[in-house]
Amino acid sequence: MEPKAAVQEALLNSQGQELCIDCIPCTNITHLAGGHHILALVSSGASIEAEQGLFLYKYTGDILSSADQLTIEALLPIKGDFRYSLSPAVHSSHGDIQRATIVTSTIKVEVDVTYNAKATSFFSNVEECVKANFGKIQRGIAPHFGWIQRYQQPTSLPRGHHHSGTSNNRVNYRSSHPPLPNPPRPNDDPFGMTPFSGQNNHRQIAAAHSLHPARPAPAPPQRRSHSVHNPSAIQRDFLNPTAREEGFFEDTYSTPDSPYTTMRGELGVSGRDAKVEANPYANLAVTPPRNVPQRRDQSEYIHPTPPKPRQVTANHPLVQTSSSSSSSSSSSSSSSEDDGADKAADALKFEDNFFEKKGEGKSSKSKFYVSDEPGGDEYSEVVTAFTPFTPAGIREEVLKRRQDDYTYVEPFRLFVGTWNVNGQIPSSSLEEWLSLDSNAPDIYAIGFQELDLSKEAFLFNDSPREEEWRQVVERSLHPDGNYVQVKLVRLVGMMLLIYVRECHQRFIREVLSESAGTGIMGKMGNKGGVGVRLMFHNTTLCFINCHLAAHLEEYERRNQDYNDICQKLVFEREDDKGVPHRIRHHDFVIWMGDLNYRIGDMNLEEVMQKIEKRDFKVLLENDQLNKQMALDRVFLQYIEGKIGFKPTYKYDPQTDNYDTSEKHRIPAWCDRILYLGVIAKQLVYRSHNSLRLSDHKPVSSLFEVQVRVIDEVKYRTVVEEEIRNVDRRENDALPQLSVSTNDIRIGEVKFMQKKVFTLDIANVGQVTTDYSFVNKVDDTHFCKPWIKVEPCRGYIEVGCSIELKITIDVNKESAGALTSGMDKLEDILVLHLQNGKDYYITISGNYKPSCFGASIETLVRMLEPIVAMKVETIQKMEQTDWSEESDNDISSQKFDVPKEIWMLVNYLFKNGLKTEELFSKGGIHSDILTVRDALDTCECDTMPTSVYSIAEALLVFLESLREPIIPYQFYNKCLEASSNFVLCKQVLKKIPNSHRNVFKYLAAFIRELQLHSDENKLDQKTLATLFGELLLRTPPEQKENEMALTAVNRRTLGQQRSRKKASFFYQFIIHEYDE
Repeated sequence: MEPKAAVQEALLNSQGQELCIDCIPCTNITHLAGGHHILALVSSGASIEAEQGLFLYKYTGDILSSADQLTIEALLPIKGDFRYSLSPAVHSSHGDIQRATIVTSTIKVEVDVTYNAKATSFFSNVEECVKANFGKIQRGIAPHFGWIQRYQQPTSLPRGHHHSGTSNNRVNYRSSHPPLPNPPRPNDDPFGMTPFSGQNNHRQIAAAHSLHPARPAPAPPQRRSHSVHNPSAIQRDFLNPTAREEGFFEDTYSTPDSPYTTMRGELGVSGRDAKVEANPYANLAVTPPRNVPQRRDQSEYIHPTPPKPRQVTANHPLVQTSSSSSSSSSSSSSSSEDDGADKAADALKFEDNFFEKKGEGKSSKSKFYVSDEPGGDEYSEVVTAFTPFTPAGIREEVLKRRQDDYTYVEPFRLFVGTWNVNGQIPSSSLEEWLSLDSNAPDIYAIGFQELDLSKEAFLFNDSPREEEWRQVVERSLHPDGNYVQVKLVRLVGMMLLIYVRECHQRFIREVLSESAGTGIMGKMGNKGGVGVRLMFHNTTLCFINCHLAAHLEEYERRNQDYNDICQKLVFEREDDKGVPHRIRHHDFVIWMGDLNYRIGDMNLEEVMQKIEKRDFKVLLENDQLNKQMALDRVFLQYIEGKIGFKPTYKYDPQTDNYDTSEKHRIPAWCDRILYLGVIAKQLVYRSHNSLRLSDHKPVSSLFEVQVRVIDEVKYRTVVEEEIRNVDRRENDALPQLSVSTNDIRIGEVKFMQKKVFTLDIANVGQVTTDYSFVNKVDDTHFCKPWIKVEPCRGYIEVGCSIELKITIDVNKESAGALTSGMDKLEDILVLHLQNGKDYYITISGNYKPSCFGASIETLVRMLEPIVAMKVETIQKMEQTDWSEESDNDISSQKFDVPKEIWMLVNYLFKNGLKTEELFSKGGIHSDILTVRDALDTCECDTMPTSVYSIAEALLVFLESLREPIIPYQFYNKCLEASSNFVLCKQVLKKIPNSHRNVFKYLAAFIRELQLHSDENKLDQKTLATLFGELLLRTPPEQKENEMALTAVNRRTLGQQRSRKKASFFYQFIIHEYDE
């Protein structure tokens, strides 16, 4: 018997008018008993106002032959508390399987379905039901679901039955409440927005014409033993994150007998200790009024008293009288009731035309979605945004300026942990690190370093350890909290994980991640940083996890790594919308990781004696990080808590003994946690010596962070006031700016030598205005690649000014065009005002040509230093087509290889063949500039003595060549031939002779390095990967085409391409080239 027919017959047997819209078979129910199951989408009727729900049926036997075999396992009405998610399909012996997680305020069900067109159609129909439900909520139509009670009473799960297990995006899920056996009482939430069930725990929502879900305050937690867990006592907060984007609000009050209350706000947190000093929110009125929490000890926390009940009637001036979108609200126009009905009817469209589409109105945007693409270039979990209603024409900056008028503050607990795991595989629980405190944190930020030391991770940023450690972390999070992953970002061995309690998930938005390598070419080596920024309620948080340069004497390199991370790590959306966020552009910043600063000016014996006596004062006075911070060279204005624990490095693995190897490294506090911002109080700063897996000990810190929470009534008042202000000022005058200068003379610019200029713009008009730099005709960007403007767009209020930073930086991407004369150090920036005129800023200067950025054909023909040649001569040589010249033409004198490459390789051949970490440890930026000048003047004696700087200079030189050693036209042929040495030789014979000579010369040098691999610790695959990227650069047009791919596909394609590049060059390392 067909499943849909059986379900329909079972519905008819219950003497109801319900219809089965669609159904799919499902298996492997994680929370319920095994057997065959059917997930059915059931409607109360065929009208537009019908209600829908999901019925989970179970049947006995291998074949479904009768409807009598069906019994109901679970009922899930599709109303305000309903949501679902689909995990990516996983291949198994039974085909591609997809996990569906379905949650209401009282139950959570997980089923596995076969990933096919039938399942896709089914969940598309579920999606349309969700949209239709919110269309009705928007119009103030309360669902009843009385029809579902006939099925619920005899078949609902017994009270006290709890489900167990976890899903792909939820961890520590301890229990699910059974469905309520009785129909809702008059004071129950008719819209399904109530996250609590029970006889005395109900909220009532006054049905206005427009509704918005609000956040309930958490119930005061009872003090409990850390070792005893009561699943049924876990706080449940499954409010559906309906669309603030739709522009409708909710009017709420709490029942007098309820310990819970509804707070208006985008983000919710509990109160703040009044004793905190330097608090910018200290004078902020708390709205609604609530008592200041009293902290008795770290194991007991008393929440503030909930605010008094408040009721807003339908006649309240802040209540909309029609269903309107956010955009229509902003222009003070509203849709008619008929328009709202048309939109709701339009939402009722199923794949099998169960309801016909009526009208062409735009359906509501659903907040229920499934995405298999991360939100950025790194891995992430989909997080449903909960954003405040901001009408068009009202800038976020205006509301930010007035946030004191509509926000109050509450504290959240933030756990921060960092651990260098030394490439080890997780072998035990991490609860002694992550779950040590009696109270569950609201947010986790967990950083790892040296997650994977394998060559695969080192070369291709691909590692199975990521998933292994992630699973161990999730199993070790605090047992008293249900957590969801907000973001995961990894660069080689650095990984950062962000988790929040499930009840806070919808208050997280604007999540972005970035990474910045500081090794050779910014990617080789396992040093650098990864970061995540987010908006929590109305407060911005930023988390940085880093691994800085090692070795006692390399503190200057560590300083440079820190500054490089600050410069490179900018959070920016892929669509270029919004203003880029730098690390310091946040309310609160956490910087964690293996900073690698050591204890200097003390020998091992002195340090060990102080550690044994726990006399840390002298040790901290000689701590390199403290010294560099005192000199304002790093972490300016950052704060570190008082260190009262022993140095966390270096231990013998699996012991508590400091290094007993031959090197006898001096113990040091390498692992640190620093913070920036005055809205937080550090509660504890500690290490965890019981974890002995690595040669480092993990470190953690617990913070109490004050977060701004929005009072929705006051927020709406402020929005309406600003709308009136905009309307009043809109036609008063055109926007007008005063620009400090329209002509920036930058003078002489050299390769890799930055120059920074400032441009002040002031709003001298009568209206606030948006500014942005816009593209000129036929240009794809508003400025040339050697210019960077920050911020390139923004908002200026009347009488205010902004300082713009204009950075001039000729680097490997832009040097070739300037050297060849194809580009000049000239540009015009167009500064555009919204509804106003354009301002033109001219930038001009002179570029001093360097051998960095020249072509191989030009370099081999330069018989004198480039500084001794006229610019016109250099440009003429660069623009000459040398392909017509015969290799036997004696009238053209040239070198076999460029003299500059020979100078660098010769220096390394004489001084660096046996140097450990050559080509993996970076050089000093100032040294590389010295190398540039030495090559441009051909004065070898002025070269720096650091072989690491010379090695990096060689790589920079190769990467900056105007055309790579393997010309772009042979790029794809080389990748195709990469697995066969004979084919590789055939392709190499076709490239120009000068390019082939350089290729052979570098391959011979690499083979010479391999003869000393015992000393320099360099392996063939590492060198092949590094030089393969330089010799075989991806053509620019191919890169542009790949930008249309998803982030996951780009990453996969990049890894495959890197392997082929490495394989091509590897053929010439293991085989000596013979023409």
